Order: sequence, then structure tokens, then C-alpha cells
Amino acid sequence: MNSIQLIFTFILVILLSLTVHELGHFIFAKIFKVTVYEFSIGIGPKIFSVNYKGTIYSLRLLPIMAYVSLSSNHANNLYKEILNDIQSENKLDSDLLKISNGDHFKQVLKKKISFSSYKEYKVYKEYRKYNNLYELSSNSISINSVSFIKNIIIMLGGVLFNLILFGIAILILIYGLNQQIDIGNEIRLFFINLWNTIIFQRLEGSVAITNNFPTVFSFQLLLINLSLFLLNILPLPPLDGFKIASFIIEKTTKKNIPEKFDLFFSIIGIIFIVYLSIASIVSLFI
Repeated sequence: MNSIQLIFTFILVILLSLTVHELGHFIFAKIFKVTVYEFSIGIGPKIFSVNYKGTIYSLRLLPIMAYVSLSSNHANNLYKEILNDIQSENKLDSDLLKISNGDHFKQVLKKKISFSSYKEYKVYKEYRKYNNLYELSSNSISINSVSFIKNIIIMLGGVLFNLILFGIAILILIYGLNQQIDIGNEIRLFFINLWNTIIFQRLEGSVAITNNFPTVFSFQLLLINLSLFLLNILPLPPLDGFKIASFIIEKTTKKNIPEKFDLFFSIIGIIFIVYLSIASIVSLFI
């Protein structure tokens, strides 16, 4: 396979793996009756979307990730506060609000919202005309309203589905393509390559170069889902491990994590992820 084919295969596997990851969150949220506002494949400008039973299913231009937007108490309370502010200013009454294009809503939002709350606003971005805002904020079932165990299961749903896809890749390679797989060695190489990436050393590999698309695809499927599973259980924002750790701390202490603390670690986490992404590409060519 040439370089273009390898890159295309890699993008295809990444998109499949991330979509399956988000599908794990989505399915468990639906099982536990938590309101899902959107399930999107890809990011950026919307190519296609359909609203089915209150959930938007969309396909977006950039096929580099997927995401699911769940209802949360913080987002709903923020929404209600802004709606109350709008009405207290006598700018819009409830009837006009329902047919508004949302311009005034967005102006109030810009004055009120903080950096860490901005991601919560993204949940509602698709409802641009803001029809039925009261119903949207008051009738949704928040992830915060389900039990501790159900909450943890929803947050672990992504890595669980990656683990399933990892197992499927192993079965395909062993029984479908007659390849020998040393799982222990693959896990060892993951941690070696994570360290090599951080210090800009060349990545090690156990996969022989081949022109066989099914073999390359299956090996990449195995390695990427193993990586997603192992990375996402790390307690580092914005990964699932950090969300679970934060949730457990808040439930144990019965106090919300301070916004400044959350913001500080979120910035560190984002910087680390960006660094890791750039370093991974560099390490392939040194």
C-alpha cells in the first residue's frame, strides 16, 4: 500500500473507532433514559441531519472524530438562567421567544457564559431558532439525575465499546486472516510508544509492512482501539478517565470541583493532547 492509501485507511479506522466510542456513550444513555441532544459523525459544517424523537443525528464535513451531546444539570440551569434574564429585561415575552431567531439570546449568552461553560452551550447549538426553549430545558432528563452506577456505566460506555472493537479485530486477524497476535507485546509497545512520542523518539512497531488492505485495516483497528481504551482511562481532561474521577470526587465530597481548578486542568489536558498528536506525527518520520 502506498502512503496515500495508508493515510486513507488510518482516517477510516480513526473515524470508525471514535464513532463506536461515542456510540457506547449514546447507547447506555438511551438505555438509562438520559436525554441525548445530538449524535454526530464528524465535526465542522453540517452536511446532513435529521431530528428523530428529540435527538439530532448529523453527518459533518470533517471526518476526524465523532461526539455525543447529553443533557446535564449545569447546561439546563445555564439555559434557564439566560432565559430568565432575557424575560426580565422585557426584551422578549414567552410567545415571541418561541419564534425568535435567537440573536438576543446569543448576546445575553456572551455576557454571561464562562470559558468552561462554553462547551455546555455547544449542546444546544443546533437549536438555532430556539423553538420550545422552555420544554428543551425543563423536560430533558439529565445525566446528573440517574444513579451513581448508571452514570459511571454511561461514562465507561465509550471505552467498553472500544474494547469490544479491539476484540473483534483480534478475531478477524487470527481466524479470518491467519495472523499471529501477541496481545501482551502490543500492550507493552503501546506504553513504549507513548513514552517515545513524548520525548520525540521513533515509534516501534510489531506490524510488518504489507499490501493487504484487510490486514492493514484490521491491525490498525486493533492498535487504535487499544490506544483509545488505554488512553481514555487516564485521569486527564478531556478524557473519560478525568470525567469519571471528577464525578467520583464530587459525589464523595458532595461539592462541585471549583471552576478555576477544572479550567486549569482542562487547559493542561488540551495542551498535552495537542502535543501528543503533533509528536506522534513527528515520531513517524524521525
